[in-house]
Amino acid sequence: MHRRRGLGHRRVGFVHDAGFERHLHVHQHPPAAITKISNGGIGTFPFTGGNGFGAHSITTVTPGTGVAGPTQTLAAASTATTITETATPGFSLASISCTGLGSGGTATPNLGTRSVALNAAATAAAANIACTFTNTSIVDLSITKTATPSGTYLPGQAISYSIVVTNTGAAAVSGVSITDTVPASITGVTWTCAAPAGSDCDTTAAGTGATGSGNSIALNNVALAVGASATVTVNGTVNNATTG
Repeated sequence: MHRRRGLGHRRVGFVHDAGFERHLHVHQHPPAAITKISNGGIGTFPFTGGNGFGAHSITTVTPGTGVAGPTQTLAAASTATTITETATPGFSLASISCTGLGSGGTATPNLGTRSVALNAAATAAAANIACTFTNTSIVDLSITKTATPSGTYLPGQAISYSIVVTNTGAAAVSGVSITDTVPASITGVTWTCAAPAGSDCDTTAAGTGATGSGNSIALNNVALAVGASATVTVNGTVNNATTG
């Protein structure tokens, strides 16, 4: 007689190994990400780093508003890591701050080298590192003021002059103020401001130009691209009672 052997209903399972789980936990790789803020202008800012932090650039869109870069996965946990921003013409690095560090971790900024050094504790497996680099635009403006006619003028005579503000710096600027007080001896004052595409006489209003009247001229939200100028043209009449 032939007997038949079978496996029956045997259950196959996995043995829980807490040590194995601890091993996996220790070898998690922490994420790290950069947020870039540029005050007074916008630009493109390159970043590099060690420990698997990949090179990339972040381009700001609005002055003072942060832009987040891609999340990077560090190559190893509990490993000292340095992240560096490459210098961008027209900007100076004002501050570096980091959050989400591992227990006992430190982030040491060096504004001179445009870098932050994370110690080994900062990059522990449970860390979720987020660093913010804040730059300030280096503003370099030139201003010229020209009157027509120049020299002497007569009561009742029409007079005009122009104020030209030019961005001679290496980065676009915003939040620029242009103010001027027209002498009281000039009456019926009107003024216009013109700026090319990519620049603006008043970023809070539609269009790129601006107009006004009165002897006090104040434009507080001028934006200028690199090499661009805003031209304010003022027109008025010399008061008939003016002497001297």
